[in-house]
Amino acid sequence: MRHWITRSLLLMLVALLVIPFLFAGCGAGEVTEGVYEVRISSQMPVGHHITEAVDLLCERAEELSDGRLEFHHFPSGQLLQDMEVPESISTGTIEMAQTYFAWWIGLCPDLNLYGGVFLDDLDHYYRVYEGPLGDYQKELLEGVGAKVIAPILYTAEAGYIFTKPVHEPSDAEGMKIRTPSAAAKAEIEAMGAAAVVMSSADVYMALQQGTIDGALSGVTSFYARKFYEVAKYVLIFDLVTADFHIVANLDWWNSLPEDLQQDIMQAGEEATEYATEECLASEEAARAALEAEGVEIYRVPQDEREQVWQPLMGPVRHDTAVDTFGEELVDQYETWVEEAREE
Repeated sequence: MRHWITRSLLLMLVALLVIPFLFAGCGAGEVTEGVYEVRISSQMPVGHHITEAVDLLCERAEELSDGRLEFHHFPSGQLLQDMEVPESISTGTIEMAQTYFAWWIGLCPDLNLYGGVFLDDLDHYYRVYEGPLGDYQKELLEGVGAKVIAPILYTAEAGYIFTKPVHEPSDAEGMKIRTPSAAAKAEIEAMGAAAVVMSSADVYMALQQGTIDGALSGVTSFYARKFYEVAKYVLIFDLVTADFHIVANLDWWNSLPEDLQQDIMQAGEEATEYATEECLASEEAARAALEAEGVEIYRVPQDEREQVWQPLMGPVRHDTAVDTFGEELVDQYETWVEEAREE
């Protein structure tokens, strides 16, 4: 009996000593022998420039930290689906992730703020979105436990592709135009057309069969999805951009030594630069490829934008934004846009 008790006590002691080692490294942001392990989730497929930008951030942060940071990247939604990212980052279930601000509407209704004023060009966009608007968005996210690390440009040029030429709003009257969401519905209706919410996977067949007469998307999608085979006219009347962002759980971020924070931020800057170059290059290549396939790309001249498109689309976009965010916030956004214009 005494022998059994002695052996039981010994086994309990061994268990108490071993169990902590078995589970070491399983928690979020664990530190093992001075190495900070970081899990980062992203959504785009392997080979996409967004995924490559996240890879670059991971590799450069590891190099800059002399191996004190060890990243584990899970692309293509392997770890989290897009709408799971906000809560997972906010609660610290994961350390870092690539995200899109529209996914955060449930936690930050005002995060994806926009208005009715047209942007001049990509430089103007950067002055707004990496200036006062970017600061506002970062503050909002910190309020729900997230730290913005870096913007990652997804597209710098979106527009419409049609089965017949459209150079001014009246040319689209009576058309049925695909939109990926209801957000552009008012804009399409302002042209006298009907908005049809439809998945991008169904657009080719719908254009081919005449179910729709046009579609809103990015120029790279027009080429990659071969819309040019069934529609030959592209219209670009405004700068339409989309950024993804790399974010981190705020509590985890604050727990890092300052030098490692600096390493990650520097790696983020390099990822931003890489994504921008790759995005612009891929869109330039897509435009050339579309033109080689006989597609007409009509980019509305500045004077027509100001005299025809802005007076029509500006108020529609403004009213839609006010319905979503309220007059005060939309006025603030439009003030930031105007103040960021070059003299």
